[in-house]
Amino acid sequence: MIKVIILEDDREQRQLLSRIVSNRIMINETPFEYNMEVVLNTSNPQDVINFLSENQDSDYIVFLDIDLNSDISGLNVAEYIRDKIALAEIVFVTTHDEMLRETLKRRVEPLDFIYKDTSFKKYKMEIMSAIDEANKRYSRIFSSNKSNEVFTYEAMKGIYKRIPFSDIFYINKIKGKTRKVKLVGVNTQLTFSGELKDLEKKYKFFFRANREYIININNIVEMDSTKRIVYFSKNKNVKCSVSIRQIRKLIKIINA
Repeated sequence: MIKVIILEDDREQRQLLSRIVSNRIMINETPFEYNMEVVLNTSNPQDVINFLSENQDSDYIVFLDIDLNSDISGLNVAEYIRDKIALAEIVFVTTHDEMLRETLKRRVEPLDFIYKDTSFKKYKMEIMSAIDEANKRYSRIFSSNKSNEVFTYEAMKGIYKRIPFSDIFYINKIKGKTRKVKLVGVNTQLTFSGELKDLEKKYKFFFRANREYIININNIVEMDSTKRIVYFSKNKNVKCSVSIRQIRKLIKIINA
């Protein structure tokens, strides 16, 4: 379940936001209610910190106002969340568009940045869109977790993200860069710090294709054993070569 937290110092805004969120949980584009629940709706940032300090083993989407007329700002709360619950989804709901740059500087990496000073229709749509996206991400990860097929990486220092293993084609070393690798997958290309040997050891579902690549054999569309190339797309644009030694192992695995 995704636990929803709302932090907003304006009572009317807080009630409006809570109503939009609760309605979207119940009525959405799927036949069912989302597996979400509003667990905290408050104007006090310390309430959020206290709650999260005692409930860290959950999935969260947190709606934060930035200016709370308090010694603790919404940005401070976001930094706390990133430190304690790195995979939580954060949505800023604010009138301070100038603070967007500050959120990037602090690397809290929000899911969305929604402005209050817009039409009600647009405001409502953006809140609902954030709820939909959080549910979509959670559903994919939850589905992957059932079979322990989820990959976690450090996008930036202290910020972690997850991607279903089923979306990964391969990971390769980046030439000329120490401890930097590139992940290529379904509509995805990203780089992060890591070593192939460490990833191969941690995630048993990777297959070592050669010294530079580890691959997801479940996503192989075609294999040319003569040329020692595996393809991950029908148009053969996404491919990887396999060493002589490893091609024999791969053939055995695929034909098993």
